[in-house]
Amino acid sequence: MSAATSPCTRTRLAAAKIGNVDACSCGMIHLNLGATTLRFTPAAFEILGAMIDDARRERAAAEDPLVAAQTALLRLGELARGEA
Repeated sequence: MSAATSPCTRTRLAAAKIGNVDACSCGMIHLNLGATTLRFTPAAFEILGAMIDDARRERAAAEDPLVAAQTALLRLGELARGEA
């Protein structure tokens, strides 16, 4: 399907050297990394973002003991609110 006949329009949400993120008028989020595009529902995209944030904190904690302590405190706060 060509861009001229596509029923959806995309809005660029973010861009970096490795790719970009677009919101589509049909409600999907497109994560474009080079020649690969991953499509997410908004809820799945939020879960992906949270997972990436968790991974970034874990990596930072492995490199810095102070960050490790802060990460542990964040987890305690999450558990106190009933989150896993």
